[in-house]
Amino acid sequence: MPTGTSPTQRAARLTRAVRTRMACTGEHYTGVLQDLAAHPARSLIPAAATVDQARLESEFLHRGSGLSAVARHPMGLVRLHPRPQSLTAVLEREPAVVRHWAERLLPIDAGPREEIAGICGLRYSRGAHHVRLYRQDTDASIELTGFPVRWWDRAVQAILANARTAGASACFTTPGGLWTRSERCLYDCITDSHRDLRLGSQLLRRIRLTAGEGVIAGTDVWSSPAGRRQSQWVVETVRGPEHDRLFALLMDPQLELGLTELRRTCGCGQGEARGPGGCTAELGTADDSQQVLVRDLRWSDSAADRARRTASLTKGNRQAFKSWDQIEASPAR
Repeated sequence: MPTGTSPTQRAARLTRAVRTRMACTGEHYTGVLQDLAAHPARSLIPAAATVDQARLESEFLHRGSGLSAVARHPMGLVRLHPRPQSLTAVLEREPAVVRHWAERLLPIDAGPREEIAGICGLRYSRGAHHVRLYRQDTDASIELTGFPVRWWDRAVQAILANARTAGASACFTTPGGLWTRSERCLYDCITDSHRDLRLGSQLLRRIRLTAGEGVIAGTDVWSSPAGRRQSQWVVETVRGPEHDRLFALLMDPQLELGLTELRRTCGCGQGEARGPGGCTAELGTADDSQQVLVRDLRWSDSAADRARRTASLTKGNRQAFKSWDQIEASPAR
């Protein structure tokens, strides 16, 4: 961080840096202030120190879609605490959010000719107040907290019940956490893909930039190949911040994403005439190898819409720890 010519200027720059990082991570002011003051030469938001850590975070982000209709925070993440060697994610204290992440992350092998669901090689351990996700044979880890750990246990039991019913294999229960052969094969194939692991990790560590207002204001994120030499991340907000501010932050040099605007399509009107449809921006890296497509959908936030989404969350919470076959067999509510 650059030093000012006077204590007042340095203090003002530090305050601006603290607020920018808070917008990216959701962290509390005091903690960010202490971290930046203690590491003045480090990047505003610490980057993953190893390829393994960046890859785990990138794959975590890749599985972040599916909560936009029920989560109040981007992907159900209230806060992120980035450190060079690890990342702590504070989840919304909602059973549906915990179940969603357990189901999207833990590897399940559905059998021959079926791709493994979840993150290959991912295993977990539980503490009194957190769940630690890690990949065997690496130092990479992500810590999940903010919810009763027993909720994770119940979600895992529901996932295992589903797997037994479907004749699938839960890779994460292997003795000693050893990799299955199918996991290793798929992992090696994905390693050869051109998805930018560093960009995925950076986006995850800054995903709170997409946080908006409203009872339901989640964000969906996923990635896919965009061409023979390109990959694309899609960031889709439903009630995100004002889009000019969002796009400007994503391209802010101090956030070190290396993105510039390629094109923009606006469907939200001007000023008070702002209407539905939102705004879409295509952002790209300087070498044109990576793209980020940002869609600001601007869902309605009427009383009826809020009530409908709250009801969806309530239903999701009620069903979170049941196996899907039990849900399908239950009488309509």
